[in-house]
Amino acid sequence: MSIIKKIFFIVSLLMSYSMVTYSAEDSYDVGERLRKSGNLVEAEKYYKLAADREDSEWAQYNLAYFIYQKNGDLEKAEEYYKKAAAKGNEWAEYNLAYYIYHQNGSLQKAREYYERAAEKGNQEAIKMLNSLK
Repeated sequence: MSIIKKIFFIVSLLMSYSMVTYSAEDSYDVGERLRKSGNLVEAEKYYKLAADREDSEWAQYNLAYFIYQKNGDLEKAEEYYKKAAAKGNEWAEYNLAYYIYHQNGSLQKAREYYERAAEKGNQEAIKMLNSLK
């Protein structure tokens, strides 16, 4: 094994170890810094690490957003949006409503999520509810 491969292997191990030892909050914070710096591939990894620990609604929301924007995979994105919405994340509720309405045409289910987001003061959800009347 060449010296470069050995160094790459050691750095990869260290990076993997550091990702495992972060708390969900730390992982989310690292993901945010990476996103803001434009490193979206790495940001997604840290959001996923935090989101899968079940205690970071914003990591779940951001991961869902990344999944949908990057791959168009609404089914996978919906899984994380639902986790964040279950924790009361108003933007997850809004996006779920939007996707449910526009992808499935289910006004009744979409209205439920719009109402939940609107109750938290989400102005976009309020606008949508007013337009659906």
